[in-house]
Amino acid sequence: MKAGFEKVILVCLIFASFVAFSLSIDNFSCQQINTSAVSNITKEGTTSLYNFSVNTTGNFTAFNLTIPTAFTYIENSSNNTLYPNWTCSNCTAKIINCSCLSCNASVNGTSSIYVWFNATSPSYSNETWFNFSVFVWANETNNATKNATIGNDGNITFIGNVSGIANDTIVQNQNITIYSLVNDSFAGINLSKNNSVQVRLRDYNTGSINATYNMTYNGQNNFSATFDTGSLNDGAYNISIYAMDQVGNYNYSNTSYYFNVTPQPDLIIESVNWTSVCGGSYPFMRCNGSYTNFTINVTVKNNGTANIVNSTNITFKWDTTKYTKNENLNKTLLTAGGTQNFTYFILGSSANTSDGLHTIHVNLDTANQTEKNENNNAYSESLYIGYNVTILGLSPSSVVPGENLNITLKVLYGNGSAVDNLSSSSEFKIYDQWNSNGYTLTNGNITSINRTQNTSGIYNITYMVNSSIYGSSKKVAQYGTHDIRVGVIKGNYSRWINDTNNNYTINAPNLEIRFYGVDTTLTKDTEDEFYIQYRNTGNVEITNISIRAYTNNSNINIKESSSGSYGRGYTCSSSSSINLGSSTTYTNCPVLKLKGTSVGEFKLYFTYAYGAATSTGAKYNSTSLPSEIITVSAAPTDNDDNDN
Repeated sequence: MKAGFEKVILVCLIFASFVAFSLSIDNFSCQQINTSAVSNITKEGTTSLYNFSVNTTGNFTAFNLTIPTAFTYIENSSNNTLYPNWTCSNCTAKIINCSCLSCNASVNGTSSIYVWFNATSPSYSNETWFNFSVFVWANETNNATKNATIGNDGNITFIGNVSGIANDTIVQNQNITIYSLVNDSFAGINLSKNNSVQVRLRDYNTGSINATYNMTYNGQNNFSATFDTGSLNDGAYNISIYAMDQVGNYNYSNTSYYFNVTPQPDLIIESVNWTSVCGGSYPFMRCNGSYTNFTINVTVKNNGTANIVNSTNITFKWDTTKYTKNENLNKTLLTAGGTQNFTYFILGSSANTSDGLHTIHVNLDTANQTEKNENNNAYSESLYIGYNVTILGLSPSSVVPGENLNITLKVLYGNGSAVDNLSSSSEFKIYDQWNSNGYTLTNGNITSINRTQNTSGIYNITYMVNSSIYGSSKKVAQYGTHDIRVGVIKGNYSRWINDTNNNYTINAPNLEIRFYGVDTTLTKDTEDEFYIQYRNTGNVEITNISIRAYTNNSNINIKESSSGSYGRGYTCSSSSSINLGSSTTYTNCPVLKLKGTSVGEFKLYFTYAYGAATSTGAKYNSTSLPSEIITVSAAPTDNDDNDN
């Protein structure tokens, strides 16, 4: 879309109302009645507190107040009061009766009765006046009646700079911003609702509302709204402002301006369809093992109400870079409502149509052509060759080694149809990755497949996570986060999920061991002290640790530093529970000594290391079994000393 210019309108909305009044009747049954009413004392939603005062030229002991049909008196409200020393209640749903509690409390010509009462206001009105009738009497024959009215009268006018919009012609997409000043002296604008003040566009001929835009409050009774003419049909529009107060009264501006949206072209990509040489119901597959050839048909339409007059072109891309083609659009074909078709051929190959996700991109370049809407000139769609496999969920999110994980899959053909004929565990491939060590095929861990939702392409696989317990050679608990991928292969169809955000966590100990302080260059028949150290960096405590160190030759041996005799092996054991999940601290086994009795190169290594989870008692191997290469040299001779 080309950058349009912004139109600005300033309008003013003013609500005015009588907030007090006084009426009188002269010499009616020797009574003169003066009444006044004030609303807008408090406002809570559509409930308002109203205040009425009544006075006469003589004494009276009771009066009735009849409220309009649109109002409902709320009896027993905490806000209902009467002064002095009077009481009020409903005679009927619309008549409030007020009377004095004693004759001495009657009102004389120099005092007034004040009545406060709660009532629900009408839900809406349009400049409506409401009539309250007061009937006052001193006795059965001495009485008088007078009516009093309150209302709200609104007026909205355009003020400020309106040039550039009145009778204007819009020749292209553009934003129009309207500002309005809205006042209401009756109840105040309801700022808690975002639709209290609106721009309403009406059909110039019929007056029907074609579009409505909520105006934003900018402070100090100022409101604004911006709309894009590109979303409007051709034709003339009147602009009016609508405003609503706290209790539902509303009004419109009494001054109107209009603008025209003129006919314009509007190029769109109406459709993109494709087929493969395989044909059939499921076109995205290999044919007899060969890669699929694709034919893609694109239809461009002028969806506007004017002809294309300037040069435009279309760009087609397959997977962004694998195939690109640019062509000119035909102005003769793309008159208003006209279409033009394009066909593209994708040659099947391991590079172009390999199993997996592919994307079609189509873009219309209309830089030289004004349009009604240029936000609809691009199209992109992804398709799958082979199966489209999506992991819907993994549960539970955390497990212990050997526990079952439920994997929910949806398997669709490339055209969106459900794959409902999978049944064997050999058709599903589970790839499990731990610590970014690469994905490992763990299909043997599938224990069952639930096909009850297969008509929707949904399968539930029960998968036993890594069961690396002590006794399984060189296998560990694999504590931490695991990523899951799932592949599906059957016949000519194949696909495996590329998403790596499908993960679960294994809760387990994580035993780490090492040699510490080992001198890798020894002199024959001399002793060197070193340590075996261990720690647990998992999130489950570990106990009953057993670590076995060994040498590969009887000419190099180890023993505890404080006691015992030399031998090729040594076992360090601890029954203490260790929880170092948030620590890097190592624990030492007793100090050891290493001694070589022959010259040569030897190996010091661990044969095993394991411990038991305190929660389950299950034993787990350490994450690794490191080793050290020790070089033993001959002791210096006397001649060597003399040479020095």
